Amino acid sequence: MAEQARLDDRAVRERVARLEEQLGRLEQIPGRTAELALEAIAGLAELYGEALARAADLARDTPAADALGRDELVRHLFVLHDIRMSDTAPSRASATPLIPVEALARSIPGRVS
Repeated sequence: MAEQARLDDRAVRERVARLEEQLGRLEQIPGRTAELALEAIAGLAELYGEALARAADLARDTPAADALGRDELVRHLFVLHDIRMSDTAPSRASATPLIPVEALARSIPGRVS
Protein backbone atom coordinates (compact mmCIF):
# COMPACT_ATOMS: atom_id res chain seq x y z
CA MET A 1 0.00 0.00 0.00
CA ALA A 2 1.39 3.40 -0.97
CA GLU A 3 2.26 5.86 1.77
CA GLN A 4 -0.22 8.73 2.07
CA ALA A 5 1.16 12.21 1.46
CA ARG A 6 1.18 14.39 4.57
CA LEU A 7 -0.24 17.90 4.75
CA ASP A 8 2.28 20.71 4.98
CA ASP A 9 1.93 23.32 7.73
CA ARG A 10 0.11 25.76 5.43
CA ALA A 11 -2.50 23.15 4.50
CA VAL A 12 -2.95 22.23 8.16
CA ARG A 13 -3.49 25.90 9.09
CA GLU A 14 -6.08 26.23 6.30
CA ARG A 15 -7.97 23.15 7.46
CA VAL A 16 -7.88 24.22 11.09
CA ALA A 17 -9.15 27.69 10.14
CA ARG A 18 -12.00 26.11 8.19
CA LEU A 19 -12.78 23.82 11.14
CA GLU A 20 -12.76 26.74 13.58
CA GLU A 21 -15.15 28.66 11.32
CA GLN A 22 -17.46 25.65 11.08
CA LEU A 23 -17.37 25.07 14.84
CA GLY A 24 -18.09 28.74 15.45
CA ARG A 25 -21.11 28.59 13.15
CA LEU A 26 -22.28 25.40 14.82
CA GLU A 27 -22.00 27.01 18.26
CA GLN A 28 -24.36 29.77 17.06
CA ILE A 29 -27.13 27.35 16.02
CA PRO A 30 -29.76 26.97 18.73
CA GLY A 31 -31.28 23.63 19.58
CA ARG A 32 -30.51 20.09 20.57
CA THR A 33 -29.19 19.01 17.16
CA ALA A 34 -26.32 21.52 17.29
CA GLU A 35 -25.65 20.65 20.95
CA LEU A 36 -25.52 16.96 20.06
CA ALA A 37 -23.13 17.68 17.16
CA LEU A 38 -20.81 19.66 19.45
CA GLU A 39 -20.97 16.90 22.09
CA ALA A 40 -20.05 14.32 19.44
CA ILE A 41 -17.12 16.47 18.25
CA ALA A 42 -15.97 16.95 21.85
CA GLY A 43 -16.22 13.22 22.53
CA LEU A 44 -14.22 12.41 19.42
CA ALA A 45 -11.57 14.99 20.32
CA GLU A 46 -11.38 13.60 23.85
CA LEU A 47 -10.86 10.04 22.55
CA TYR A 48 -8.24 11.20 20.06
CA GLY A 49 -6.52 13.10 22.87
CA GLU A 50 -6.44 9.94 24.97
CA ALA A 51 -5.00 8.00 22.04
CA LEU A 52 -2.35 10.70 21.54
CA ALA A 53 -1.51 10.62 25.26
CA ARG A 54 -1.08 6.84 25.09
CA ALA A 55 1.18 7.16 22.04
CA ALA A 56 3.19 9.84 23.86
CA ASP A 57 3.55 7.52 26.87
CA LEU A 58 4.85 4.76 24.60
CA ALA A 59 7.31 7.14 22.91
CA ARG A 60 8.56 8.78 26.11
CA ASP A 61 12.34 8.45 26.61
CA THR A 62 12.87 7.28 23.02
CA PRO A 63 14.22 9.06 19.94
CA ALA A 64 10.61 9.20 18.68
CA ALA A 65 9.76 11.59 21.51
CA ASP A 66 12.16 14.19 20.11
CA ALA A 67 10.71 13.79 16.62
CA LEU A 68 7.16 14.20 17.95
CA GLY A 69 8.21 17.32 19.82
CA ARG A 70 9.59 18.89 16.63
CA ASP A 71 6.38 18.47 14.62
CA GLU A 72 4.31 21.66 14.77
CA LEU A 73 0.91 19.99 14.50
CA VAL A 74 1.75 17.29 17.04
CA ARG A 75 3.09 19.94 19.45
CA HIS A 76 -0.14 21.87 19.00
CA LEU A 77 -2.20 18.78 19.83
CA PHE A 78 -0.04 18.10 22.89
CA VAL A 79 -0.79 21.62 24.12
CA LEU A 80 -4.50 21.30 23.33
CA HIS A 81 -4.77 18.03 25.24
CA ASP A 82 -2.34 19.05 28.02
CA ILE A 83 0.11 16.27 27.18
CA ARG A 84 3.72 16.72 28.27
CA MET A 85 6.43 14.63 26.66
CA SER A 86 9.00 15.64 29.27
CA ASP A 87 9.44 17.75 32.39
CA THR A 88 10.85 20.51 30.17
CA ALA A 89 7.97 20.47 27.67
CA PRO A 90 5.71 23.52 27.78
CA SER A 91 2.41 23.19 29.57
CA ARG A 92 -0.89 24.55 28.24
CA ALA A 93 -0.58 27.53 30.55
CA SER A 94 2.82 28.59 29.22
CA ALA A 95 2.68 27.45 25.60
CA THR A 96 1.26 29.31 22.65
CA PRO A 97 0.13 26.79 20.07
CA LEU A 98 1.02 27.38 16.45
CA ILE A 99 -2.57 26.79 15.39
CA PRO A 100 -5.17 28.08 17.86
CA VAL A 101 -8.32 25.99 18.06
CA GLU A 102 -10.24 27.80 20.77
CA ALA A 103 -13.61 26.52 19.59
CA LEU A 104 -12.46 22.91 19.81
CA ALA A 105 -10.77 23.51 23.16
CA ARG A 106 -14.06 24.92 24.48
CA SER A 107 -15.79 21.75 23.32
CA ILE A 108 -13.46 19.37 25.16
CA PRO A 109 -14.69 18.71 28.72
CA GLY A 110 -12.33 20.16 31.31
CA ARG A 111 -10.36 22.22 28.79
CA VAL A 112 -10.20 25.99 28.91
CA SER A 113 -8.68 28.03 26.10
